Amino acid sequence: GTSDYRQTWFEQCEPGFLVWARMPLSEEELAKIDPAHQIRPYLILAKNATELTVKACSSGPYANLREYQTVMLEKDPLNKQTYIDLKHNYTLTAELLQNKPLPVEWHDLRRIQKHLVLVFQLDHIYHPYLAVGLLWEKGDILEIDHVLWYMQEFIPGKLSLIRLYRKYR
Repeated sequence: GTSDYRQTWFEQCEPGFLVWARMPLSEEELAKIDPAHQIRPYLILAKNATELTVKACSSGPYANLREYQTVMLEKDPLNKQTYIDLKHNYTLTAELLQNKPLPVEWHDLRRIQKHLVLVFQLDHIYHPYLAVGLLWEKGDILEIDHVLWYMQEFIPGKLSLIRLYRKYR
């Protein structure tokens, strides 16, 4: 069975926390990955009795993701640079946990939540949302792939944006 401390860590896990865990891969797939990278932080989005729904984190940017599909934490509980892949969902069980979970700053959770909405709207990828008091308001300006958009309307399930102009980089 799962060791007691892993079960305790699992019980401490909540949406909006980061937890270090072994990658949820078969032994065969794990063997192809550098041992230093087999254990990484994950952002918890949801939890049931036996599993966590999570997004993977990395210490470097994700080159293969579009700008809105990833977030870098501004106040990192791990005290390093942490980038989150918001496009792909993963499932963790208690056996995979390597450490106790740490809470992510509320301001970062709000930013993550906005990106999760965009990934759902633009990529049609379903994921649980974080229960953080968000949300957007009419008049907000969003940046999506270096283009600025004005939020004309935001009601759950309907996002109405007006393109402003291309940003110069």
